[in-house]
Amino acid sequence: ADVFMFRGWSGACPPKYWEVGKEIMESRNVWVCDVPLVDWCLENHLEMREDGWHPATQGHHEYANQILVPFIKKHLDNQ
Repeated sequence: ADVFMFRGWSGACPPKYWEVGKEIMESRNVWVCDVPLVDWCLENHLEMREDGWHPATQGHHEYANQILVPFIKKHLDNQ
């Protein structure tokens, strides 16, 4: 089975640890989408929930359509 993962927020893991973990995951054939959901929503000025830390539903949909679906299709097409 194919496994993929994406980052929720770049601040959840210090960069040096993220890079080590990402390298390990990729060496085990895990597809890593290195575009963090929260960061992407903030950069694209999408609505956040009241706490300011979590994207509203529309941001999740847009992230999936613009980032995750193309990422998965690209990997499936290259198999």
